[in-house]
Amino acid sequence: MEGDNSLKYISFSSIIDSSFWHKLYQLKLDEDRLEEKEREIRGFYLQPNTCSLIVDCTSFNREYESQLGKNQFTTIKYLCDKRLSYNNSFLSATGYLLNFNSASKLKDSNKNLIIEKYGKLIKKDIDSGKAIENPSLLTKFVLITFANLKTFEFIYWFGFPALSSLTFKLLTKPEPLNSVFSDEQIDNLLVSHQELSDENKSVFAVIRGSDKLKCMTLKEYIGLQNKSSIKGMYICFLDPSSDKDYPGWPLRNILTLLVSQCKDIWPIDVICLRIGAPFESSLVLSVSIDEESKQDVWIGWEKNKRDKFGPRCINLQNDLDPLRIADSSADLNLKLMKWRLVPDLDLDIIKSQKCLLLGAGTLGCSVARNLVAWGVRHVTFVDNGRVSFSNPVRQSLFSYGDCDLGAGGKMKAEAAALALKAILPTINSTGVTLEIPMPGHYSATIENAVKLHDLIEEHDVVFLLTDSRESRWLPTVICSVLQKLAITTALGYDTYLVMRHGQAEGANQKLGCYFCNDVTAPGNSMEDRTLDQQCTVTRPGVSNVASALAVELLVSVLQHRQKGVATSTEETVLGILPHSIRGFISHFTHILPSTVSFSQCIACSPIVEKSYSENKTEFLDNVFKSTKYLEDLTGLTELFKATDSLEMLELNDEDDYDEDDEENLESMEDLGEV
Repeated sequence: MEGDNSLKYISFSSIIDSSFWHKLYQLKLDEDRLEEKEREIRGFYLQPNTCSLIVDCTSFNREYESQLGKNQFTTIKYLCDKRLSYNNSFLSATGYLLNFNSASKLKDSNKNLIIEKYGKLIKKDIDSGKAIENPSLLTKFVLITFANLKTFEFIYWFGFPALSSLTFKLLTKPEPLNSVFSDEQIDNLLVSHQELSDENKSVFAVIRGSDKLKCMTLKEYIGLQNKSSIKGMYICFLDPSSDKDYPGWPLRNILTLLVSQCKDIWPIDVICLRIGAPFESSLVLSVSIDEESKQDVWIGWEKNKRDKFGPRCINLQNDLDPLRIADSSADLNLKLMKWRLVPDLDLDIIKSQKCLLLGAGTLGCSVARNLVAWGVRHVTFVDNGRVSFSNPVRQSLFSYGDCDLGAGGKMKAEAAALALKAILPTINSTGVTLEIPMPGHYSATIENAVKLHDLIEEHDVVFLLTDSRESRWLPTVICSVLQKLAITTALGYDTYLVMRHGQAEGANQKLGCYFCNDVTAPGNSMEDRTLDQQCTVTRPGVSNVASALAVELLVSVLQHRQKGVATSTEETVLGILPHSIRGFISHFTHILPSTVSFSQCIACSPIVEKSYSENKTEFLDNVFKSTKYLEDLTGLTELFKATDSLEMLELNDEDDYDEDDEENLESMEDLGEV
């Protein structure tokens, strides 16, 4: 054989399915975070192919190899030439993923040490005999990466470890398989190969008898005492290369194993079996050892597209589904918080919340934006107003296009829901146009009350964001009866109130609701009032501050072990958990008062809950007709009378006591009991 007779190989090239990057993105964000840990992965190569190793999302599965085994080496008959052939076979390979935290760390890493580390794992399996039992261990790979979670850009470099300190030479020119063996012998080879176990099908031995070829495992071959006495022995492997002159990369480590385990068999004959392809492409080689260095030198890094040794880069932002990118990126800031700042933060419970926003005005728009920023993916707006030209400058989900002077503007609830979906298309956002029934408003209907009840029952959290006191009453009652978490946000000119309504658990004392500090039933606050008294006139920044605090309060409640039942100020992973927050922008201060529920509250007291639960229609009808009904029902009327008596007593400046004075003293004692 003239010229250069050194044995050369077709190196592996990498193919990465986009699903692999999606999975890596998820694992880095949710599990690995700041940890640059080694992760074992799976890859596979097709036989025959252009010597490509493939990874996809299933590469991270522990059961990857066994799942492929179910479909490996399926045979079909070629009736035209009576020859068995295999469908493309999936040959597994074990790999190791190292994902760096920055591009510079990947660039500065010692590539020689990395490829040597995983090359030594192959050598260890050879020396221990594991690779003889399972030859697939000879095909290992390493993948170093950097994932830019903001831009969906990935830098990566594959390595396929092999010894360069051990070289071989060809004794003869490679011959096609069908020029060395007859068709009948090739059929014998395939039938015999099919009888081997799956782990021994990738590398095995072939013995040539008088007329037939028979396969044996690599372990059986190495165990033969006197191999030189057996004529016609071949080492055979399923070759992923389709090159007519050179074998594929796996042969390098197969020959390394044979040098280590069988010093007395050289030179050897090798069959590069390419089943599933024309058998003319399968090769038979005669190989001898050329040079053997005492020091192991490992090579195998893949060349990039410029045919240079270096990493590759891919940006999937334009190739991936934009909706999927938007949904993944929306939670990026939250998950980065878990990496270092708040590792115990429970994001799943926040994301699972179904939030009902009663009011789609200034507060409703701001609360919705903050909920989405915290990862909430289910928001329902309830409002019966239309978008006016004065709204967009204060209400962040509306624009000038939502204001139609002729038609009166779009319905607020529906416009807000559409705007939220325009911000994040994957969110479940709906708008319900509904007038909330109110005490003292004769136009209130039982039908609307039933719709409101159903909406509250379908959601986990209710935000009370309406612009009148009386519109908050019925939602408060329903939330109290259904034990739903309710959060109220109310605004003044330069003040605000944010509070969570208490939820009861057994005999525990619950916190008060929005109405617990009132001693009068809500009336019609819109009647006989000027425009500035009907609208909520506030400093522009007040609504944003209050809305943000309302959402932050919800998130803190969800992080508490008792959730909405919590009454203490026990800290969560996010800090303290107040009952209410009263802020004063004029002083840039706030206080955190906490009160228990009032036994005569016109919204959450036991008598109101009972009346609503037992006869909803009659109860609401009485309330809608007259707010005095609530005062009589809860005993506030009697409380007023007792208070009047106390005031009369305080104004009595006579020194002498008589029978009337004793009656007044009894009234004071009764009030003390109340």
